[in-house]
Amino acid sequence: PDQVWVKEHSHPFAEVLGFFGSDPEHPEELNAVIEISIDGEKHVLTKSALVFVPKNVKHCPLTIQKIDRPVLFITTGPTAGYDIDR
Repeated sequence: PDQVWVKEHSHPFAEVLGFFGSDPEHPEELNAVIEISIDGEKHVLTKSALVFVPKNVKHCPLTIQKIDRPVLFITTGPTAGYDIDR
């Protein structure tokens, strides 16, 4: 709890973040509490969700407050390349 997994940053492209619960009987349930900030506004996720972040918008930190089952996390963005250090 309260460990920051991803620090605040932005990209020169839009990004989609996916958070999916692993309970096959209740796929909508995240079975976790995950906090993420987008443009300074904190959001608390408790259900499976896709999150859209427009290009150049600061997002994160991402913090896992509670986790009861594995969570599948994916991220994608339409770009030919990305240098995390830039």
